[in-house]
Amino acid sequence: MQGPTPLPTPPGLDPNLFVEQIIPLIGVLAVLIVGAIALRWLFRSPIGEAIAEGIRMRRQRRYGTDVSATGEHRVAELETEVHALRGQLAELAERGCWRSPGSRSGCGRRRRKSKRETPLPSRA
Repeated sequence: MQGPTPLPTPPGLDPNLFVEQIIPLIGVLAVLIVGAIALRWLFRSPIGEAIAEGIRMRRQRRYGTDVSATGEHRVAELETEVHALRGQLAELAERGCWRSPGSRSGCGRRRRKSKRETPLPSRA
């Protein structure tokens, strides 16, 4: 036995569908906001300072230097390395091994002679 046909939904927004999709989105946003506030509080608290100090001590044990004091030393090291690389590049340019990035010829590659470069046989 069949019952009466259900009434068609009115055009527009279905409130049940809207609530079913929006409520989980609001929940996720609330969790993210609360998590961000909790992390910010943790990092600015004495507990966060202790965690940061532990990370600094671990780095000092691993690499043997103080992280804050390596800045100037690291810059001097990098400048020395850049100077050496520039010297190597100048040497390659003198040998003709270095070309612009678009060219195909380079050091160690054999250049093929085109047909025009080969001498024409002499007629005797």
